[in-house]
Order: sequence, then structure tokens, then C-alpha cells
Amino acid sequence: LSEDIFAGYNVRMREEASPHIDALEFEKGREATFNAASNFFSKISGGSISVIRSRDNHLLCDRIGILHSLSFYFTSVSFYVSNLLVDYTIYLYVILFILFSLAGLGPGE
Repeated sequence: LSEDIFAGYNVRMREEASPHIDALEFEKGREATFNAASNFFSKISGGSISVIRSRDNHLLCDRIGILHSLSFYFTSVSFYVSNLLVDYTIYLYVILFILFSLAGLGPGE
């Protein structure tokens, strides 16, 4: 998957056009269990880290405008940052809920 992303970077840096073709395939998904899906997600996120730290990424961001830079940020780095913030806020919510319940401070009290 990372090779496809780097190929897209090279096409964009050469300012060429690349056709996009959508193909719908049935019964292609193999991630039927939570562990398989989790392993696939860790593989994708590891590849995304190598893409973010690459020299091509830096060169591409120097050449695109501010709107494309924001779009690129929100589809790469920001996705993982927002997932991290959601995870931490859920932990914070549960801990505060438990502490308020133990202290006797409920919603109607």
C-alpha cells in the first residue's frame, strides 16, 4: 500500500495526470475477526508513519498550496491524532464518571 502512495507522490511532483478508476469487488474482505482487523490497522498506520517521515512528503508539501496542504494534513496526520484524542477522552470520561459516582455526585444531586 505504501508503494502506491509513493507512486502517487511521484506522479504529483512531476505534475502529471493519473486516471482514477473505481472497481467494486464483492467478497474481498478478509478481516472477519477483531484481531485480523486490528493487525491490518497497525500495518496501515505503520506504513503511514513511513510516508509521513519521507523526503517525498516534504518535497510534495513544499510545492502544493495551502488548501491542498490542509487537505493532505487532515487525511494523514490528523486522522491518527484525532483517534488518539478520542481514545484519551473516553478514558478520562470513564475515570471521572467513576470518581463522581464514588464521591456521591450524580447528575441529579
